[in-house]
Amino acid sequence: MSNVHNPLLLAEVVLVVANYVNPKEAATPSRVCRTWYTVFRPLVWQTCDISDDRLRPGGKPLGQRRPRPKDMVKNAHNIRELICNGSSFSNFEITCSRLKTLRSHNVIYASRPQWWSQLTQLLVQNDQLETVDFDGTREASTLKFWEALVSRPALKYVRMNSVNMSAEHFAIFWNGCRGLRRMELYDINVPCTSEFIEEQLETLPGLEAITISHLAATALLRLCPGLRLFRWQNYDMGGNGQLQMLAFLLERQHFPHLESLQVTRVEDLELATCLGAMDRVKELVIEGSPLGLQSFDALERNFAKLQRISLEYVFPIPSKRILVLLESCPLLKYIRAPKLKASAIVLGKPWVCQDLEEFRVSILVGVSGKTTIRRGSQAVFERLSKLTRLTHLDIGFHYMQDDNSDSDDSDDSDGDILACQGLDLTLESGFSQLSTLKNLEELDFSYTVQDMSAEDVKWIRDNLKKLQVVKGICNRHGEYRDQPQN
Repeated sequence: MSNVHNPLLLAEVVLVVANYVNPKEAATPSRVCRTWYTVFRPLVWQTCDISDDRLRPGGKPLGQRRPRPKDMVKNAHNIRELICNGSSFSNFEITCSRLKTLRSHNVIYASRPQWWSQLTQLLVQNDQLETVDFDGTREASTLKFWEALVSRPALKYVRMNSVNMSAEHFAIFWNGCRGLRRMELYDINVPCTSEFIEEQLETLPGLEAITISHLAATALLRLCPGLRLFRWQNYDMGGNGQLQMLAFLLERQHFPHLESLQVTRVEDLELATCLGAMDRVKELVIEGSPLGLQSFDALERNFAKLQRISLEYVFPIPSKRILVLLESCPLLKYIRAPKLKASAIVLGKPWVCQDLEEFRVSILVGVSGKTTIRRGSQAVFERLSKLTRLTHLDIGFHYMQDDNSDSDDSDDSDGDILACQGLDLTLESGFSQLSTLKNLEELDFSYTVQDMSAEDVKWIRDNLKKLQVVKGICNRHGEYRDQPQN
């Protein structure tokens, strides 16, 4: 023991405290005394951001000042994650040798070729690198850089965005990453022809997750038989031939372990083609794409195994399709969807997803009188009360899109979104039925109109014992506003 007189100076006590401190908050306890400084200082420097906020994507501020160059040299042995960009190599002497993560944004420009050599040297001196993330490097790279990258023995994840690389450099990168587990390729200007793939590229049996942004790049999938996750962020249509090739690979069971499909800006026919050739989907994430009749019918073959589904900016999507998921997917644990109307819930079948843990759907009730709102809310609470394993209940309006298009949803009778409002979270509307949600940790009703009384708020505090976070305005007139935590 280091000090028997002051328990706060015991090394054992300090280490226990350190386990509960976020690295971003470690600067404060590091100033307590020399003993605490020794323990917490490595946490302070675990992530080092030396990028220039003027060059950051979106112009986001740093949130904190960049470290002084001499302090960075002094604490280089503590840095595990380094974030840099265009001005970093000019203003700092980077001597880190224990990096696990390297993230660079707008680093390389052809007018300053010495940056490539400096970055290559940084790769060479860090044998423990596991993650490399390059964003906005549009100028041509060097051969030595790619050779240094693929020679990192612990490399598991590479993300590249807008990287201008030759076919030769891409072949060196692809063939050298034998131990890679995850790869994300955005806007990579490399010709992925059949001849190039067959003659220049090798199979990566260990690759489990891949993200591509062009349909032409799907030709690379034939070299990834061990895929578990396929993310397709579509920025061009690519041609029907490539789409049929992708469907052929899926139908031939080329990916026996593929369980997760994530797509962005994909047409309904393209999504239906992928889903129609898959029968083991456990996770489906759709962003900015329609979930039309064709793709929804193709998804039906995966209802029995589906565990997670996220529909973000998916419109138009009628309420009855979301209900079908709740009524037909017994293993469902997570659902996120734009909107679900209370009238459709009342007319629908019982939900079979009794293992649901996160429910993030904007629920709307028709505005045709106070009594109707309360009855609609009461019916919804009755359904939600049966989901006894819920840990997160999010019924706010931040997932909702104002599309006003339930053209093929004949069961919806609430009218458009402007004639609807959120659930009435009061005891008079049956909110007390949620007392069965003993595991609930987060309740979110943001952007909904509420008139909760002190009694309603007290009931939440007394009955939802595990609740840690409440988001939303409890009373629109200003009372009980923004209840922070239970």
